[in-house]
Amino acid sequence: MTTIPAGWKCLSTGGANSYIASWPSTSSSAGFYGETNRPGVLGFTHTSTSSNNINTLTLVNRSGGTLTNLYVSYMGEVTQTNNERCPSWVVTSDDGNGTTEVTGLAYSTFDGTNATKTAQITGLSVANGATYSLSWTSDRGLGTNSSRRIGIGFVQIATTAAAIVSNAPVVSSPATLSATVGVPVSYQIAASESPTGFWAQNIPSGLTLNASNGLISGTLLSTNANASTMVVTAYNAAGVGNQNVALTVVASLKTTPTLTVAPSASAITVGQALSASTLTGGSASVAGAFAWTTPSEVPAVGTASYGVTFTPTDTVNYNTFTTTVSLTVNPAGSTFAGAYPGKIVTEIAPNGLSYLANYGFGGSEGIAPTLPVIDSSDPTKLKLIVVFRTDDSSISLGGQTSTDLALAGSWSTTGVSIVPSTDASPVPANTARKVISVDRSGSKRFLRATITK
Repeated sequence: MTTIPAGWKCLSTGGANSYIASWPSTSSSAGFYGETNRPGVLGFTHTSTSSNNINTLTLVNRSGGTLTNLYVSYMGEVTQTNNERCPSWVVTSDDGNGTTEVTGLAYSTFDGTNATKTAQITGLSVANGATYSLSWTSDRGLGTNSSRRIGIGFVQIATTAAAIVSNAPVVSSPATLSATVGVPVSYQIAASESPTGFWAQNIPSGLTLNASNGLISGTLLSTNANASTMVVTAYNAAGVGNQNVALTVVASLKTTPTLTVAPSASAITVGQALSASTLTGGSASVAGAFAWTTPSEVPAVGTASYGVTFTPTDTVNYNTFTTTVSLTVNPAGSTFAGAYPGKIVTEIAPNGLSYLANYGFGGSEGIAPTLPVIDSSDPTKLKLIVVFRTDDSSISLGGQTSTDLALAGSWSTTGVSIVPSTDASPVPANTARKVISVDRSGSKRFLRATITK
């Protein structure tokens, strides 16, 4: 019940007397409605399931003497004016010696407008220390279909007429406000009749209201203002004064930094997203940080450029900008960089097992040699010479031989030898030249290199 005005309580005796929502709510449920972001309203919606709504304000006489007269003022309020039933407030006074209806305080929602009701109640006898109460009672109202919502606001009770504030404030502050994104804003709500508080609706993002002194201040966060018109309100015990303020929101005066040095990107393995690559170095004309524009993107094998966004530390005065950075995407695991005589293999199977084409002799199975693969200096051997990457310790190189490619499971490591090559010609960085060999026994012999991860 946080929107019930301070000091009021709902004593619920059933579902129809529950607190439902704020006063402007479009709910049609029977029960209480309230609001405190202005001086407060205690409202009620009637339905066929609700009985009379009775709201009683009880006071204790602390004046030091017997009270015979009181001055009362309040505002009868209405919303949901499209509904056809029109509830009314009947106000009764009780000084402990009997209950009297105060006709001057009667209010009806029939006209569809709020109205201030003021009356002097005479003939009372409220001893010092005794209690006095006023009650507002309404029923569903005449007419058919749904009832309008009826409310009580701006209640004043005093022992003298002079203590009753009779005039609501009139707002005189400007009806326009121009604000620039990123630039501090200050708008003062000004009004007559000594307002006791202020309220505002549709304040743009980044601005706040000081409800005590009526100052709206802050810095606009974006050009996406909450509304094109802001409504400012000043109020006192007699009522409210409103002013529509047309908003003009100007785009940011921010400038865009310039790139000084592009960052470098660490290599990743195919299947990884850009977020797996670390950006290092790089600078712009102002302080800030670089990050992948689309970190979830999964690039293909190879070297290409991808978008990087620079975000300045000072986002109030500077914009972000984008550039591109070169990134190398390596195949999964490792690859054979080359195979004697000149065979290049880069494809690695998804299960981590790949091999070079079969080299052999004495049959048509697999790929028959079209280039000499028999080392002329050692004709007893069938050899493969491969250049193998060594920068991944989880990768291992192997060799397998077979005498019948048509026979499932015929590949074996028996007799296969792997030794460093004695060839001194250069090889790429992080690679080594290896010689895989097997004896040329029998009428058929095939040899392949394998890689496992």
